[in-house]
Amino acid sequence: MCDSARCPQATHHAGHRPVWAASAESKKVFIATIGRAQRTEKVRLCAELARDDNGCCPRLTSTPERGHDVARISDETRRDNEAAIRHVMDRLLAGDVPGGSKCDIKTLAAQAGVARTGFYPKKHRNGSPRPGPYQHLAEEFERRLAELRATGVIPDPRAAQIERLKEQVSGLKERLAARDTQIDGLTDFRERALSQIAAQRMEIERLRDALAEPSNVRALSNSSKASAPYGSCI
Repeated sequence: MCDSARCPQATHHAGHRPVWAASAESKKVFIATIGRAQRTEKVRLCAELARDDNGCCPRLTSTPERGHDVARISDETRRDNEAAIRHVMDRLLAGDVPGGSKCDIKTLAAQAGVARTGFYPKKHRNGSPRPGPYQHLAEEFERRLAELRATGVIPDPRAAQIERLKEQVSGLKERLAARDTQIDGLTDFRERALSQIAAQRMEIERLRDALAEPSNVRALSNSSKASAPYGSCI
């Protein structure tokens, strides 16, 4: 296995990590037995131990032509990551969204175990643009998500709930507007009715006052026993 600090072709596959770990443990035991007189040997072994630790838990390194934001990965690792991304993509678009998450690139990257920066375009050191390693998968995810939404399917439960709540709020607003219109009509009718009642009462009081004053006007008798005088035209 190559040293990643010196060999650009070095890879750290998951299957190699137990070998790196076993080598590191054996060197730690051996270094502990070295005396002060063997300082040169101890320095050499410590350097090899650091290499073994890097193989067990690889650190992200960058190449000059790729920039500082993208780690060097092998073709096999890239294929494994793409397969994991596609698997998670299918689950998210099928509605299997983890609680508290959304159906978006952030959740896709987190569930697939890859860096989210790999889904976005990058730049070389000279400023020229280049696509991210998983940018084509991000574009595919966005396209499939847009197609689902165009057909009325919302895979994200939170987004679907938000849409339902928006529809309910819109319906309630329409009902409130109709209720306000009805209330305004009833209020206008009440005011007109009260005005008419007040006008009729004033007219009745005026007629009563007119009857109470002395005048030649006499009130007709309401007696049912009264008969018409002789010679009347009735």
